[in-house]
Amino acid sequence: MFFKLVSRNSKRSRRENGLFHASLLVVVIAFYVILALPKQDVIIFLKEMESDAIQKIFQMVPILFGASLCILFFLVYFAGRYQMERRKHEFGVYRMMGMSRSRLFFMLMTEDIKSSLLILVAGIPVAVCISELVSLITAKVEGLGILGHQSTFSFAAVIGTAVGFILVKLFACLFLSGAVVKDEIGNLMNPQAKEQGKTRPKVLYVLAFATGCVLLFVAFYDGIRGHIWDDLLILARTVVFGIAGVFLVFYGFRLILEQLGRWGSRHERLGMFTFRQLEEMFIRKSSVPAVSCILILAALCLFGAGIGIARSYTVQSERVVDYTFDDDNEDVSTTIEKLQKSGLRSDFEKLIQIKTGYIESSIENLDKEGKPSKKKNRVVGFNADELVDKLKKDGKTPNENVFAMEIEREDTPHIIALSGYNELLKQAGEKPLALKDHQAAVYLGSALYSDEFKEIMSKALQGNIHVTMDGKTWSLGEKVMNKEIVADRAITLGFALIVPDKAYEQMTAGNGTTYLDGVLKPSKTEKQGLIRVYQEMNQKLDKVGISYDCFLQSLGRRMFYGVCASYITIYLAVIFLIIGNTVISVQFLTNQQKIGRRYQTLIRLGATPNALCRSAKKQINWYFGIPVFLGAAGSIPAMASLFSLFVETGEGTQKVLLLSASGMILLLLIVELIYILEVKKLSDRYLLYLMVPEREE
Repeated sequence: MFFKLVSRNSKRSRRENGLFHASLLVVVIAFYVILALPKQDVIIFLKEMESDAIQKIFQMVPILFGASLCILFFLVYFAGRYQMERRKHEFGVYRMMGMSRSRLFFMLMTEDIKSSLLILVAGIPVAVCISELVSLITAKVEGLGILGHQSTFSFAAVIGTAVGFILVKLFACLFLSGAVVKDEIGNLMNPQAKEQGKTRPKVLYVLAFATGCVLLFVAFYDGIRGHIWDDLLILARTVVFGIAGVFLVFYGFRLILEQLGRWGSRHERLGMFTFRQLEEMFIRKSSVPAVSCILILAALCLFGAGIGIARSYTVQSERVVDYTFDDDNEDVSTTIEKLQKSGLRSDFEKLIQIKTGYIESSIENLDKEGKPSKKKNRVVGFNADELVDKLKKDGKTPNENVFAMEIEREDTPHIIALSGYNELLKQAGEKPLALKDHQAAVYLGSALYSDEFKEIMSKALQGNIHVTMDGKTWSLGEKVMNKEIVADRAITLGFALIVPDKAYEQMTAGNGTTYLDGVLKPSKTEKQGLIRVYQEMNQKLDKVGISYDCFLQSLGRRMFYGVCASYITIYLAVIFLIIGNTVISVQFLTNQQKIGRRYQTLIRLGATPNALCRSAKKQINWYFGIPVFLGAAGSIPAMASLFSLFVETGEGTQKVLLLSASGMILLLLIVELIYILEVKKLSDRYLLYLMVPEREE
């Protein structure tokens, strides 16, 4: 009989609190996905390329999981209080019928354990499927689908999820059940007195609302400008003003609700009652919708930023060369000979020699005795004043001015031989450069300078711009080049000049460096797949003893940032979104349960069920709509700020990222709509329950 009662109560609890149990189901799925990261295809691949960085991420996962468990505890505890409040009369009846305190405690614990096990049984299989789907999609997006997706199951993730979830639920239930069984029968049987909020002078609410609006305006303005990361004080001001502004706006919002109540009373039945209820909720607990707004804002901007950042890092960078061979102890001919002897030369379609170096001065130095010295210094006679003046003249943004200062500080720029760079352009399917005597082309390395700086330089080069190198005047072409001259990090160039081969040999005096770039045969990569070919070729080159840089390293590094940033931010977004929505849902339903006698009074006065339900739905729309609207509005400047911190992009790419993030925000707003509809459903069910005549005990 006892266990039948437990089973019946547990089933009723799941039916009446479906929203809460659905939220816990999503939490279980999120827990498993984050704990199962080591089993995903992309992470397994990244272990080979970025093992140290991946280990640091693995060290962060337990911290994130532990913090999530702490947050989940408060969520479960807060929501559990609502459920216990609703069932107090039921518990009082059990005690009146002779149920002991220990048996009541055991019943509540058994109900909670059963519901937790059912959530895990339902959530773990779904979590495994979603984890597999995420792994497969990520592998496809990152270009790893050719490796072949292998289904995986993380037993450790299942154990971690189950143990963490059950412990949190168990501790929360211990506190809640303990408080219930200690209560006296009279307190359980009688309705709890409703909390009364203190009403302050209206001028205080006016000042609070006006001050909050000003603080939010300042915070939004700082976020839209995108420079909050330049100064710690600006960042602190934005965060403090934003949080304080939200709390003050919600504290003073009761005045607007009061005016809306007066307007509504003239246009519909129960209009005054609807807004009076909202006004009372804001007076008593304005901090609840404020906290919910902040959590929703954090979830929206993290989710949008996670998708945007992942998209920016997963956009495939242009692949021109596959390998760069560079050994300080060997020349290029020795490397080519090694490739020939090992039989690896046939795997490469083309080998390109890229020459780069500094300008060597042709002016001899004098020693201490005034005699010519054999040593030569790098020239410091590079002068780009004309280019710098043009950049400063066109400069209208901080980036343009900073760029001008960087070029002004260049006194010994790199130079690149034209023939090798033209081979790269041919390999990329572009038209080679044609440079005349004393004519150079500007090179901006894409690893250091984004498309925005390329656009700035292209604009400045319009016209006849000259620079001075080695005592001679050179004209600069109007086209900016940015094809990477190596596969990965053999050399990282920022600003350089491409010059004809003859001038290169003269200015470097034969002291430049030659890099050998290798391009794999397309037939080989198309047949086996790019990643697999890279892995096999790396093993062969390691056996031969040839020093190399591989494009796979650049690919792995970009994938690491994209995958890790997206996984962590989206995980936190899901947790924040669930908490924010559950908190405000439970608060509304709790308040509705506390004022149940008001609805019963309205029923006796002739209010129809439809009128009461419409009033409650309108309350829900406002109570949810205000935090969601402010959170969505605040997420736009917040995401713009996050993009400016994590992603170096040009104006066009920024727009693409913002559009992508906005699409994710729209998706999350649909989730908000689902929450609102579910709360309305629960509200209607409770109001219809109040229609049943109450029996006097």
